[in-house]
Amino acid sequence: MYSWIKKENVQPLSHSDGSSRILLISATKAAEEIRQGKISSFELVSAYISRINDVNPAINAIVHGNFEKALEEAQEVDNFLNTADKSSDEYLSLARKKPLLGIPFTVKDNLKVKGFVNFAGHEKYAKSAPNEEDAEVVKRFRNAGAILLATTNMPKFGNSGETKNGIVGRTNNPHDLRKNPGSSSGGEAALITSAASLIGIGNDFGGSIRLPACMCGIFGLKPTPGIVPLYGIIPNVETASMKQIATIGPMSRYAEDLELLLNVLVESNIMKDNLKLGSRYSNISLHYIDELDTLLCEPVQSEVKNGIKQATQYLERRYNTTAQRAELSLIDDVFEIYQESQIENITKVDSLTGIIRRTFNLLTSADSDDTTVSLEYSLLSAFLFGNQADIDAARNKRDKLRSQLIDLMGPSGIMIMPVIPATVPFHFQREFTNFNVAYTCLANALGLPSLSCPIGRDSNNMPMGVQIIGAPYAEGLIIEIGKELERGFRGWLRPWDEKETEH
Repeated sequence: MYSWIKKENVQPLSHSDGSSRILLISATKAAEEIRQGKISSFELVSAYISRINDVNPAINAIVHGNFEKALEEAQEVDNFLNTADKSSDEYLSLARKKPLLGIPFTVKDNLKVKGFVNFAGHEKYAKSAPNEEDAEVVKRFRNAGAILLATTNMPKFGNSGETKNGIVGRTNNPHDLRKNPGSSSGGEAALITSAASLIGIGNDFGGSIRLPACMCGIFGLKPTPGIVPLYGIIPNVETASMKQIATIGPMSRYAEDLELLLNVLVESNIMKDNLKLGSRYSNISLHYIDELDTLLCEPVQSEVKNGIKQATQYLERRYNTTAQRAELSLIDDVFEIYQESQIENITKVDSLTGIIRRTFNLLTSADSDDTTVSLEYSLLSAFLFGNQADIDAARNKRDKLRSQLIDLMGPSGIMIMPVIPATVPFHFQREFTNFNVAYTCLANALGLPSLSCPIGRDSNNMPMGVQIIGAPYAEGLIIEIGKELERGFRGWLRPWDEKETEH
């Protein structure tokens, strides 16, 4: 049905107010210019608020705005900088202690914001009292000088193939408003790619940063578990297994900002040293997978395979090496392995009556915690794991596959693979296709860092991307690869300018 509707994308930047330039510079550059007095924080924040007001009626990405308070905070930043002693230790240490001073940001709506009622896509939370504190990652951004602009849309508990819910509605892909922006950090991705947010914070339980980043044509990083605090996610992440698959990470239009943002999110200096952020690499081991034969995942489309090939060949030339196809005996069992990692958090199917009751509640009650996806996961887990022996077998597969993959890559190796096997679908299309999340679930199930990188457009002028996976704590390496792919393929491409290509 949506394919019959005329294609529209998000409106271009307005040149009448002179704000276009500052909407197109990285957070790294903007922070530097604010400290140097070349631009003001008020000017930057105002430009982003204006852009949000221009595009949000079309993309529907905002849950709560914080515009008035953001402008007040921006003016306070400017007042401080205008009166600061430029030779003082306080001023000279700003780049280190307040690296995001005056920079606006947005955050996914399941991360607590003090004074806000976060919905997490669920109607029942609309009745909640305002939060008394920020999520830890929001607090860290604020402590680094960043200014919150808004919270962004997501599906109920993140359990859907689309960014939609019964409160805010459906978010549209800025490259084609008829299409899916990805899920579940789809509001963040749509806003960032529209040049209506500079940087954002999402979270990823199985691809929820990387899928929308790929489908909207920006960068999205899923860090190694444990390096970014999970405190303040709604609902709380409590079980040990969920803490292994759940991560919070940065989303941005520009690869150089990932390092800056991760430095803020990871507070421990010891941990930062382990990540080797900012390091240069020369002897890199390249591996790739262009297709898996796994559960509930359709065959990889030819354009996606060609994207993997082009990215791999570019990196071969850049690092003067030869990529090897990864041959791992258990890799095709990845979705089963991922399902086992969630088993403590999936509501069990106790009987046919029970699943019928849950389905009825989903269809009739706004307070139901279920979604179509959560019901499907419950049924799938019941099918895969009939007894403890099935669970133990999946855990053994996970441990073996993790060891195989880490040994294959080593400390200076990466794996290049699809983010999603298909090109960007229309709205509702995901309801009638496979889950198609096995490629992103791999990194969650095995506890590995992963980065979604844009590599141009497909034949329908929609974003295409590849996924870069590394060994634990290899964030510095995969960000370096992301920067290199950005140089080779131009990175983020403006949704309103289909003539802009990667070449």
